[in-house]
Amino acid sequence: MYGKKHTEEALAKISAHAATRKLKIAQLDKDTLNIIQIFDGVKDAEKALKVSHGWLSKAAKTNKVAYGYRWKFV
Repeated sequence: MYGKKHTEEALAKISAHAATRKLKIAQLDKDTLNIIQIFDGVKDAEKALKVSHGWLSKAAKTNKVAYGYRWKFV
């Protein structure tokens, strides 16, 4: 694709597919593992908590604590 551009049709397909890939993420209490809140996606959780990108999804995948909470993909 070097030097080429996607067609409008291809861009629409890419955009439609990206919208279906959004995974919900749950914020859990680190001690009791009770669900505190469920976000529509990692970016929504990051915006709500005002934190940087990457740590939440990594914590959800490895079952570790990030920003004082445990995280889980739902």
